[in-house]
Amino acid sequence: MAALEKFSGLSPVAKATALTRLVHAETMRARDAGADELRASNILVHDLSGYIAAILDGRTSPEQDAAVLQALSAAPHLIAQLDALLAKKG
Repeated sequence: MAALEKFSGLSPVAKATALTRLVHAETMRARDAGADELRASNILVHDLSGYIAAILDGRTSPEQDAAVLQALSAAPHLIAQLDALLAKKG
């Protein structure tokens, strides 16, 4: 997936910014979710927000990058948004 490959090459600040926008989008989508979908959304938001905190604390690792990219790959609606965000950045 091109968006995930592009994401991997971003600076820490750009990663945190992109993930913050995705977390915001996911919380909006979850408003209309059923119980099972809401739980999956909550787990995703938890994982992404934890990664944002790690970025801001300067304590990321390649393993964390891989785990977050795997979580994102299971959320095609967010991949599409990430792709659009990265296209704007050029």
